[in-house]
Order: sequence, then structure tokens, then C-alpha cells
Amino acid sequence: MAIFKRLTKEQITRDYDHYALFMGIVPIYVGDVYGECRVAVRNWWPDWLLDLAEVIRFS
Repeated sequence: MAIFKRLTKEQITRDYDHYALFMGIVPIYVGDVYGECRVAVRNWWPDWLLDLAEVIRFS
């Protein structure tokens, strides 16, 4: 996902229902909110931003 493993339009519409900001910083796709709750960084954003947002939040 993200920069090198981008999601196709078909994958996004099939697997993800919503767009959101993780901790108000990182743009993500959210899927199956009432089930397994899939989360992926939106295309063109690096995956490590999720880890960075968590470190900033909990430090």
C-alpha cells in the first residue's frame, strides 16, 4: 500500500468503506468497521506514518 504498493480502485471499493484521518494526522482507508476493521494508509502516503503517529501520541 502507500507509495510502492498502491491499492487499485477495485481493491479500494471492494475492501474499504470510509476515508478517515488516523489520530488526525495520517489519511487512511477504513473497511469493515463492524468486523475485523481493516485499515490502510491512503495511496501516496508512506506506511511508517502510522507508526510515527502512534509514537507521537503515546510519548
